[in-house]
Amino acid sequence: MNSQSTEFIDTLIKGFEYYKYSIPQNKIDKLTLFNNLVMATNEHTNLTSIEDGASSAKRHFLDSLNPEALQIIKSANNVIDVGSGAGFPGIPLAVMHDEVRFTLLDTRKKRCEFMQEAVKQLNLKNVTVLWGRAEDYGKDTSYREKYDIACARALATVPVLLEYLSPFLSVGGAAMLYKGSSPEEEISSAKNALSALGMGEINTFLYSVYGDTSEYSMLCSVKINTTPDKYPRKAGIALKRPL
Repeated sequence: MNSQSTEFIDTLIKGFEYYKYSIPQNKIDKLTLFNNLVMATNEHTNLTSIEDGASSAKRHFLDSLNPEALQIIKSANNVIDVGSGAGFPGIPLAVMHDEVRFTLLDTRKKRCEFMQEAVKQLNLKNVTVLWGRAEDYGKDTSYREKYDIACARALATVPVLLEYLSPFLSVGGAAMLYKGSSPEEEISSAKNALSALGMGEINTFLYSVYGDTSEYSMLCSVKINTTPDKYPRKAGIALKRPL
């Protein structure tokens, strides 16, 4: 085992102890294999700016698997991760919750190909990878209002994310947004989006990650009404003209 893997495993285990969460060895092994795949692929395909095992464990894995996320996902049947990129948070969550179905959606073909290979090597039977835009899949009746949870990590501002995520959610489902330590301004700017998209008030859960001095937040909003058919708008409009 190389030093990067040793650092990763040591930090991951200490991070779960910090969360007061018990994780079985077979899941540590799968998360380590996934990290090894990310690091190896990153040498020739740009997946992440993080290149050492300890930082990857903290910023990618322990952040993806923060206590609030693990708690929320426990009650879900179907989850969609929008803008999954290299597979965060979707693949670590799928490893931890193998009884939950996950859909990983990204616009970049190479990253989708990487995720498909990772899913194959990790033998994850509960994961589907989709290549395309949230604006298109959100209009597709095969995916629209079919999910209990829709999540996104470090992708866009809250009003934009809500337009991407809300069409995928069934009424009663929840949008789960990974954000930094001070999301108040973004939350304040999202009032129109919440009303227009049928989403309820945003609840904020703060957390910290082992060995990291920063504070992070998980924003959650439950869908209370059907999202109007006109949302999501065509590709690019949500970014140019947020609700």
